[in-house]
Amino acid sequence: MAGRGPLVVLWLGALVFVGFGVWGLVSPYGLLDAVGLSPVEAGAVAETRATYGGLIGSIGVALVVFAVRRPWNLPGLVLATLTFGGLCGGRLIGMWREGAWPPVQVGAASAEAVATVLAAVAWWAAARAAARAAGEPDEADRPTTAG
Repeated sequence: MAGRGPLVVLWLGALVFVGFGVWGLVSPYGLLDAVGLSPVEAGAVAETRATYGGLIGSIGVALVVFAVRRPWNLPGLVLATLTFGGLCGGRLIGMWREGAWPPVQVGAASAEAVATVLAAVAWWAAARAAARAAGEPDEADRPTTAG
């Protein structure tokens, strides 16, 4: 996944996060309905705008910045891996604890798991390429000691 792979992951992550961010800001009721939630009060809608529109949207904008600035690609891949992984893990724990597996949540967890793996592979490939460019030996080239 060296070459353009890490950039593709950053741009796709940015698209997903900015998309959900805009959706959360512009149409929080639509977003809540799509994920199977119904707000009980205005505070729930404000929280949706803050979490999806503010936090998730900001992560998307950060990924754009990381994608545009080549030296920042690697930290951006770390952010993408940890964010998608955190969303997936939190969602899985929530479904397990509640004993409910709504199809929309299972689908979201599946997409987040795939995104986590892709981001992690891109992170690994970019870190390896950066190490090679810096003249560091590849892990496969390092001597091992028996033990």
